Amino acid sequence: SAIQGYRLQVERITKTANNLGCFTNLKKGDQVALLKENADLLVSLRGAIFFDKKKKGMDQLLSSMGIDDMDIIKKMFKPLIQTHSMNHIDYKVFNSIQDPANKVTEE
Repeated sequence: SAIQGYRLQVERITKTANNLGCFTNLKKGDQVALLKENADLLVSLRGAIFFDKKKKGMDQLLSSMGIDDMDIIKKMFKPLIQTHSMNHIDYKVFNSIQDPANKVTEE
């Protein structure tokens, strides 16, 4: 679901931050404040990058998965990888929160 994907992205952002010396050298309260104020913005940015119209479907998946997920990706999407037949994943199709019958969009 969308909420699970959001939580996973925040978790990855937190792990990345916690592996940066310049971040871990800050006071704990400052670390928490930075993550609370900025994690959502980073998730939104990653979403914009994911839905870039220039990217093909497989590129979109690879950019959203971690390096530890490569084996899973190769197994699950093997036929699509071999045939290069995975099309772009469009936001309007992917979005499970808004009513797909509503054709009005804001850009």
